[in-house]
Amino acid sequence: MFGIFYLVLIVLLIFLLAAFFAFTPAKKLVRLTQFAGPAITIALGAILTIAGRGIVGLPMLGIGLAWLQYTRSRLK
Repeated sequence: MFGIFYLVLIVLLIFLLAAFFAFTPAKKLVRLTQFAGPAITIALGAILTIAGRGIVGLPMLGIGLAWLQYTRSRLK
């Protein structure tokens, strides 16, 4: 019963994601993808640091912040 629900949910999410990419202008997609990588890296590094894995989380925070600064400087 739950397997069918999750299958339909996954298919729906895939179609919504495809529609998002199909109907969003290319300029917005480029800006979104350029900031998605650094944002995910920063969030993951923060979660790992809070969870007590600072040996991995702190360098990820630094990499994410440097990557974000590099991306912002390239767009100017």
